Amino acid sequence: MRFSLRKVPESFLNDAPWIFKSELELNIPINDCWKILQDDNAWKDWHPEVRGILWMTDERAAGTSRTVKFSDPVFNTLLAGPLKIWEDFDVWEDTDTMKRMSFHCPYMSRPNLLTYSALREEFCVVKTGENSCKFTRRVAVQPSFLTRRALGCIVYPRMKSILEVKSPMKFLELYNKKIDSTDKMVEEEITTRP
Repeated sequence: MRFSLRKVPESFLNDAPWIFKSELELNIPINDCWKILQDDNAWKDWHPEVRGILWMTDERAAGTSRTVKFSDPVFNTLLAGPLKIWEDFDVWEDTDTMKRMSFHCPYMSRPNLLTYSALREEFCVVKTGENSCKFTRRVAVQPSFLTRRALGCIVYPRMKSILEVKSPMKFLELYNKKIDSTDKMVEEEITTRP
């Protein structure tokens, strides 16, 4: 079953009632960071609440859509099970110095009364050097009246923890594994040279 959410413009990322933001300075090329964000399997590593991603088209660009299934013990209890969100990408920029994607959510699998009435998200990677970049994620939410007034003391801190602390830490762990494996490959290459 699908429940409609209000379509919101990009400006909602700056003026929504609830805004969650995380920033990471990374010592990897901008393209490597972008690849991690494009890798559906990596999402499950750095955002453990993600249980599945299904793209509606093979093309990754503005105009494409996907569904994402989330599962979190706290939200499962409040919402009687996992949550499925439909995402419509209306911004997709891919240049040498900046890569950005943003979407709004037209539907979700739970009634708005229990969740929120609007959601927009943005992922932005900016090149800061030849082998460095800055990754910023913003999530903007219009909570429902019930979520804000009755459940806000549970939902807001949980979302803040997941989006501003837990996911960025997991992303750094994934990034560090990538760096470690690259270093080991270089070491092995050097030691195996004749």
